[in-house]
Amino acid sequence: MQTIESGFKLFEWQYETIPERQAVRSVFNGRATNYQVFVMRLEGEGLYRFVILCPVEAQSEHMASLSEFLHRTNASLPLGAFELDFDRGAVRWISSAETNGDPLPPHWIGGSVQRGLTSFETIWTELLAVAEGRINAVDGALRSQVAMELATLNAELQPQGVEVRLTPIEDQSELAVEVKGDGLEQVQTMLESLFGSPLPFALKSA
Repeated sequence: MQTIESGFKLFEWQYETIPERQAVRSVFNGRATNYQVFVMRLEGEGLYRFVILCPVEAQSEHMASLSEFLHRTNASLPLGAFELDFDRGAVRWISSAETNGDPLPPHWIGGSVQRGLTSFETIWTELLAVAEGRINAVDGALRSQVAMELATLNAELQPQGVEVRLTPIEDQSELAVEVKGDGLEQVQTMLESLFGSPLPFALKSA
């Protein structure tokens, strides 16, 4: 458990230990919700387990759609997977690392937690909209996939003064990516390399 604690200390995160489970627990504030983070070592299996819990209030008629949304979104995740806890009404992100008994480096532990939190924050708008029945699972999953890619594209385009963003989820028209700055053709080429041509969404200048 000292290895896990070292990862949290490296990132200067507050935490509490759960000795009987060889686990560390912490709470993180997101843009619109809170996340409970658990990192534990399963010594008998040679695994480290990362679990991030997020309470989501979804009515029973939307649970199937939310489950489909998470299943579709998992295909785009670089690490871990989302699961729906039907009994608790919560969504969790889970990832594991096999070490064959060797401790994980502290930066790897902190980095895994950050990836899970980033995955939640990236899809939060769509996750909530599907849970509330405002959009369907297919549209929500496509928006989430595009949102994940736009985060990477913006990092590449920022030095050129170009920014890309999704149209608001409240906009009832077709899904579109807006390009701010002089880079529409460049963005189209980059997006077509990711999503194919023709693009499954509109592309326009902001």
